[in-house]
Amino acid sequence: KPFKEEELLRNIELISNRLTFEINTKEEDDGNSEELNYGDSIFVRDKNRMVRLPMADILYVEAERNYCKLRTKQKDFLLSVPLKTFEAKAASSCFMRIHRSFLANISQIDGFDDNYLFFGEIHIPMSKSYKSEVLTRLKVV
Repeated sequence: KPFKEEELLRNIELISNRLTFEINTKEEDDGNSEELNYGDSIFVRDKNRMVRLPMADILYVEAERNYCKLRTKQKDFLLSVPLKTFEAKAASSCFMRIHRSFLANISQIDGFDDNYLFFGEIHIPMSKSYKSEVLTRLKVV
């Protein structure tokens, strides 16, 4: 069959990330994890290389099927892992689920209303089921 090289590489990366996640999860369960800690940063693909991205720079993470899009003030990054996997691996106290398709960096929120969180001019939906937890974490008086 004809195929696009970029799609093939993304699918291979997706499978690799899932296998790595499963292996790391098993190692953590066994207490033998050797994962390196780079502070509060992750490495993401930017064109043909991997770059360090501080977690604090991420405004929010959006699910896009088996991928997740990281939104920063400068640019977007597409990871070939599902949102649930990113949420488990990030395990940062600054991220919280605010919708079934979104994680928000609570340290980057500029404002909110009944249905949306605002990051400057950008707004993302906040579902009713997560609203009370969001208000608690934001320390709304």
